[in-house]
Amino acid sequence: MRCKSCGYALLNLPEKRCPECGQAFALTDFWFVREAVHFQCPHCTKRFRGNDEQGLPAVREFDCPGCGQHVHVNDLHVIPLVDDPDAITTRPGCPWERAEPDFFRTLGRAMVAPGRLFREVRFTGHRARAWSFALLVAWAAALGPFVLWCVLLAQQRSGWSLMAPMAGRLIFVIVRTPVVATIVLWCFAAAAHGLVMLTGRRHGYWATVKAVSYGSAPMVLGIIPYAGAAVGAVWSLVAITVGLRYMQERSTGVAVCAALAGVLASLVVGAGLLILAPGLLL
Repeated sequence: MRCKSCGYALLNLPEKRCPECGQAFALTDFWFVREAVHFQCPHCTKRFRGNDEQGLPAVREFDCPGCGQHVHVNDLHVIPLVDDPDAITTRPGCPWERAEPDFFRTLGRAMVAPGRLFREVRFTGHRARAWSFALLVAWAAALGPFVLWCVLLAQQRSGWSLMAPMAGRLIFVIVRTPVVATIVLWCFAAAAHGLVMLTGRRHGYWATVKAVSYGSAPMVLGIIPYAGAAVGAVWSLVAITVGLRYMQERSTGVAVCAALAGVLASLVVGAGLLILAPGLLL
């Protein structure tokens, strides 16, 4: 359980305010691991277990059965049952990580409200879903202009003669896209995570992979001819920076530097692929 602004461990505090940065907080801002924490009445020693989906007492306001005082859930003291302050809280998961994955809701939130999205993304678990999200975005960006080009060709008399070779090209793009996207994703994440590690370990490599995967959402603008890919790339860089800030709980400056390190690594890898395997990119 850490401050969302500076990362300070918010345990054994006399008031609901971070002593490091002064940011106020409430228990309802967090999702608790039920087996790792109890809650204690601020007026007596009566303890309560969390029993709702957020890991908190389901009834938000009640009269304490121990002392009779009226208390709100945000007034309760957190009693950790484990030593690690990071082990008592979790995250709800973004829409793509939940029981019924919602791709479009995740896509829209990553583009319009990345801060909100990355406050929900879990640090661990659902690795394949994060990777699959990035692949779906890459497919959309790669196939969108291709399908549009096929439609324009079909409207011309001579266009139908080009449809057969275009079908072969379509298959190649479908197969190539996940290969290139995966290589770029891992290299970007590796470079970004390496820089993050220089400032101290907070969360693992997969947290960085998730930041890059979900932050790539604006690349879907590549379906728009000409300027779409460029706008999407810049927009993605901003979203990934926000993702790194929240997933690794680092300052904005560190997140920016990590994202730029990822961009540099991607450019180097892209140049290498262009030289060694030009058929993958052309």
